[in-house]
Amino acid sequence: MSDLAAIVFGTALVNNLFLEHALGGEAAEGYSRRLDVARGLGMTLIILTPLVCLAGYSISVLLLIPAALEMLMLPVMVILIFAVMVFIKQACRYLPDGKLKQMPVFFPLAGMNTAVIGSLLLSLDQAAGPFQALVYGFGCALGFALVLMLLTAMRQRLEALDIPSAFRGTPITLISAGLMAMAFMGFAGMFQG
Repeated sequence: MSDLAAIVFGTALVNNLFLEHALGGEAAEGYSRRLDVARGLGMTLIILTPLVCLAGYSISVLLLIPAALEMLMLPVMVILIFAVMVFIKQACRYLPDGKLKQMPVFFPLAGMNTAVIGSLLLSLDQAAGPFQALVYGFGCALGFALVLMLLTAMRQRLEALDIPSAFRGTPITLISAGLMAMAFMGFAGMFQG
């Protein structure tokens, strides 16, 4: 398996942002009630996160590190996330009507999501080049979208069951996420990325 495929599957399944790093929990808890919202947020993150990781890596390597401005890394990266969102929003104007035309609706959810800034900062540590940063961002977003969709489907099935009142809502969601994290740990030996 090539290195890039190992990065994608490793970040999506083994080093998942939500299950291993506990990033994006507010989105997984708050937006996992309806499947269409989870799908829209997942697609938005799949497009936004790789571009943010690529731009963040480039700015970090070409500007911040050579100028010894590492202390400005976090504020610059937060501004970068919103700049990339504006760029994508402008690009969506020229797309034909379809699913991607609705993507700007999810930008407030994606822009304030800790999974985006977390994947950006993790890609700065993990990636050895700009293309690897892009692939790392894609793997992170793909894994987060997968977990968000699985959690939404699980939550919809759990609503139909007779669960004790102490476990309804957030407690059963956290228990489900913990069981999902243990299941995803089974992929640990498969991918080294």
